[in-house]
Amino acid sequence: MRNEIRLMLLTIGILAMSLVAAPNLLAQIAILSEDFPSAIGAYIVTEDDTVDTVEVNIGFPGANQVWRLDQAYPGEFSHQLFVDKFETPFADDFPEANVVSRYAGKLGYLIHSYYFDDTEGLFYTYQLNSPDSLVVQGIGFDYSIVNFNEFRFSYAGPVDITPDLLLCHFPLTYGDSCKTVSYFSVSIDTILYGNRTELITNVKDSTYSIVDGWGTLILPNASYECLRIKSYIFLTEDLYAFGVLLRSRESRTINYNWVAKQYGIVARAISHHDVMDDNFTIAKQVSRLVLFNPELAFSIRDTIGAPGDTLNLPVLITDATGLDISDIKMQINFDKSILSDIEIHTGGSLSEGWTANAIASENGLAIELAGDRPLREAGILFYLKAVVNAAAVENQKSVFEISEIELREKGPRIKIYNGQFTVKYIYNIAGNIKYYSNNRGISNVELNLSNHKASTDVNGQFALHSIPLGNHELTPVKIADLKNSIGAFDASMILRYVVGLDTLSPYQKVAADVTGNGQVSALDASNILRYAVGLITKFPVGEDWRFIPSQFEISEANWSKSPDCIRYAPLMAHQRNQDFKGIIYGDVSGNWSSVNQLLMKNFCGIATFEFGEISQGADSELFVPVKIYSTADILSVELNLAFDSNQVTFCGVELMGKDCQAMYYENDDDLQIAVAGAARLNSSEDLFQLTFLMNDPSRAKNTWIRLNNISLNENLIQINVLKGDVQTIPVQPTRFALHQNYPNPFNSNTMITFAIAQSSHVKIEVFNTIGQCVKILLDENLERGEHRVQWDGKRHNDTDAPSGVYFYCVKSSNETETRQLIQKMILIR
Repeated sequence: MRNEIRLMLLTIGILAMSLVAAPNLLAQIAILSEDFPSAIGAYIVTEDDTVDTVEVNIGFPGANQVWRLDQAYPGEFSHQLFVDKFETPFADDFPEANVVSRYAGKLGYLIHSYYFDDTEGLFYTYQLNSPDSLVVQGIGFDYSIVNFNEFRFSYAGPVDITPDLLLCHFPLTYGDSCKTVSYFSVSIDTILYGNRTELITNVKDSTYSIVDGWGTLILPNASYECLRIKSYIFLTEDLYAFGVLLRSRESRTINYNWVAKQYGIVARAISHHDVMDDNFTIAKQVSRLVLFNPELAFSIRDTIGAPGDTLNLPVLITDATGLDISDIKMQINFDKSILSDIEIHTGGSLSEGWTANAIASENGLAIELAGDRPLREAGILFYLKAVVNAAAVENQKSVFEISEIELREKGPRIKIYNGQFTVKYIYNIAGNIKYYSNNRGISNVELNLSNHKASTDVNGQFALHSIPLGNHELTPVKIADLKNSIGAFDASMILRYVVGLDTLSPYQKVAADVTGNGQVSALDASNILRYAVGLITKFPVGEDWRFIPSQFEISEANWSKSPDCIRYAPLMAHQRNQDFKGIIYGDVSGNWSSVNQLLMKNFCGIATFEFGEISQGADSELFVPVKIYSTADILSVELNLAFDSNQVTFCGVELMGKDCQAMYYENDDDLQIAVAGAARLNSSEDLFQLTFLMNDPSRAKNTWIRLNNISLNENLIQINVLKGDVQTIPVQPTRFALHQNYPNPFNSNTMITFAIAQSSHVKIEVFNTIGQCVKILLDENLERGEHRVQWDGKRHNDTDAPSGVYFYCVKSSNETETRQLIQKMILIR
C-alpha cells in the first residue's frame, strides 16, 4: 500500500516517523513519548490542501531554522480525537494497542493500486505507546464504498501493518536517522469483469528518515518550536488476480514533517511521485495544525428584569471554526415560577436557517438544533425568549442552567457558564425631542436621569435602560447649535406683541423671555438686538435651550411656570413617549433648522436699498442717510458695513422719527447694526442716518462707506441694492484692488467693485466651478480710479445661469505689469 495512506490517515504525524534512535547529537529539542498528544479526549483539527499543484517553500535543514508555511489552504478540515479503545469497533483485532485515535473527514486511500481521493468516513488508528517507542499496529475503516470504472470495492475492517513498519524510538532528537523495510499483503473478495475473484496486493515499503533540522515553524495561526523529519519513501506494489500478476508499480516520494512537543505533527508537505529534488516547490498535499485540544464554551449572561418584562437572552458559543459542528442538543433549566412562555428563535444568530426544536420539560427546555452548514465563528448561538411572571418579587433569582450538551462530532472539551436571572424593578424610558415650531428632531440633546445618561439621535429619539425603582428626574440639556436663528426680526416680533399688534404663542413667549423674569417686554427685544450685533454672547436667562415636557399643557396662563424636566415619584413602570419640545431662547420666529421659513406671509416682498448723498456738518461731522423702499412691511433690519477708519470715526445711528430700537457694535472698520420696530419701518423718508466724525478735518476729506450685507425680516424680504457704497471726494486708489460683490449671495443682480492705480486694460470674466467661462462682463481700457460693473446672472447666450458658486476674475494690464484678482460669489435662484 502506498505511503499516502499512512500520511493521510494518521494525522498526528508520529505515524510517519519510523525512526530508530541513532547516536544523539547535541539537540535543542528532544521529544519523549509523553510529549505526544495521546490522552483520551485530546482533539486535533488540521486543514489539508490536497490540490495537486500546491506551491510550498520547504525551507532549509539545520539548527536554529525558521520555516514558514503561510500559503493559503483551501482544503478540508480533518478532525482527530483520542478515544477509549474499548469503545471502538476493532478493539479485538489489536489487543496490545493502548492508544486509539479516531479520524473524521475526507480521506484518500489505496486499494489494489487504485488511489481514491475525498472519501468520507470514520477511521481508527491503533498504537502501542511505551516509554521507549511508539508502534502503529493497524488502521480500522468503519465503512468505505468506492466506484472506479468497472471495479466496485466494498470494504470494512482493519488493515494489519507489521510492527516494524511504523516504529519510533524515544527520545527523538536532531540528527537521528533510520531505515525501515516492511512487507505485507492486502486481499479483497470482489467481482472483476463479472467473475468473483480475490485480488491480492503485495507491498514492499522501504523508508529512510532523518531528523534534519530544529527551530521555529511559523503557521498562519501560531508558531511552534519543532523538529523536522525528512523521509525518502520507496514503494513497490504487485497486484494479482486469479493468481496472475496484473500490475506492478514502483514510486518514490519525499515527505517533510514538523513535530512539536505535546502537539505531534503540526505540519507536513508531501511531494509528488518520483520527485528527486529535496527542496521541491510543488507538493501533492500540505497539512497544518489549526486547533489542538480546543475548548468550546456555552454561556448565558447574567441579566435582570422587572415583572411583566419579555426577555430576549442570547445563548453564546465560542469560536467553533473547524470543529464541524452542525447539530447540537442541550437542556436549559430555569425556575418556572419566575419565568414562563419560554421559547427559542434563531433569527440573526449563528444558527439562523437551522432547524430548531424546543420541547418543554419538567425543569426547562430540551433543545435540538441542526443545519446543513457547520458553525464558523463565535457569537450568539440562538436567543432564549422568556416572560417574567407578574407575581415575581424583587431579588428573586433563577439560574439558567445549561446541561446535557451533545454534539454529533465528539471532540472539543465542553465548558459551560451558566447565567443567573434576578428580578429587579428596573424600567426603560424612551421618547423624542422636537423643535417647537416645526417638529424637527433635535439631535445631540443630553438626557440626565440620576446616574444614567443618553443622547438623542439624528431624529431626536432617545432611550435610557435599566433604571431602578425610585424617585427620578429626567432633564434634557443642550448647548449651542443655534444656527443663526436669533436676529432683529425676533426683537421686532416682541415689540409688536408689547404694543398689541401681534400675538405670541405660549412657546414663543418662552423663547422671547430672554431675561428669564417670566415676562415678555421691550427689554427682551433690546437684549436680542444686543445679541444680534455681538454686544453680548449670552442672554440674562443664562441658557441656550429650554425643554418643556410635551405632556405639559402649556397655556397663556402657565407658560412662565412650565417645567423643564419630567419627574417620576416613583418610577414604577416602563415609560414610553416621554417627549419634549425644544426652544432656543431668542428664536421667537421659530426658524431654527429652517431655510427662509415664511412664518408671517404678509412680510414677503422685494425691497431696494441705497445710501443717500453724504452731507457735512459744522463740526466736521459726516451724515450718511440710509434709504430702504418696499411695499412689504419691514420690521427688522440688520446691516454689516465697512468704512475707512483711518479717515473717520463712527459716532452713532439716528432713527428718523421711527418707533423702533437700534443697536450697533463696532470692531475696527467693521460695523454691525440691528434695528427692530413694532410698526413698519419703511416709508418715503430716510430709514435712519449714520453719523461719522472726520479724524483730521484739516486734510482732504476723502472717505468711503460700503454695504457688506443686509437682512430684512430674517431674509424674508428680497433685497436689490441700488447704491451700496458712497464716498465724499473721489479717492484715487494707490493699488489694484477687488472688493466682494454685493449682495452676496444674490438672486438676480450683483455689483462688482474694483480699483486700478493707473490707466489699464481691464477684462472681467465669470467662471463656474469647473473653470468654464460663463460670461465676459468687461473688456476695455479704463482710467485710474474705482469702477463698478454689474452681473445680471445670465450666461453668454442670455439664459439664466443656474444656482451655485461662481468666481469673478478681474485682469488688469498696462505698460509695466499684468495682474489679476479673483473672488467667489453665490447665485441663488
